[in-house]
Amino acid sequence: MTETLKGDDKLLERLESLAGELTSDDGLQGDAIVERAKGVCAKLTNLMEEEIHCRLDRVFLESNQAASESTEPPKQSDGVEKSIAEDLNSLYSEIRAVAEMSVDKAFKEPIMRQLNKKNRLCQENLESILTYVRTHKPVLSP
Repeated sequence: MTETLKGDDKLLERLESLAGELTSDDGLQGDAIVERAKGVCAKLTNLMEEEIHCRLDRVFLESNQAASESTEPPKQSDGVEKSIAEDLNSLYSEIRAVAEMSVDKAFKEPIMRQLNKKNRLCQENLESILTYVRTHKPVLSP
C-alpha cells in the first residue's frame, strides 16, 4: 500500500510539473492572444498609414512653399501643381495596402509563427501528459 501511495505521489508531482509548463505567463490564452496581436498590428498599420500620409503632405507643402518663394517667374505652375496633386491622390489610395504589407511582413507573420510554434509545443506537452498518465495508471483501492 505504501509503495502504491508513493507511486501515486510521484505521478501527481510529475503531472503538476507538466501542467505548470502549459500555463501562460500573461494570463491570455489561445484565441485571445491571436486577437490581441492582430489588433495591435491593425493599430500599427493605421499609424503607419497616417505617418506616410503626413510625410507626403509635408513634402508637397514644402515644395509649394519653395516654389512660391522663388524669384524666378512661374513656368506653367498651375498645370504642374495639378499633375502633382493628382499623383499624390493616387498615392494616397495605395498607402494603406503598403502599410499593411509592411506591418504583416515585419511583425504579424513572425508573431503568428511564434504563436503557432507555442501551440504546437503545448499540444506535444499535452500528448506527453496523456501518454504518461496512460502508462502510469494509479491503482485505486477502496
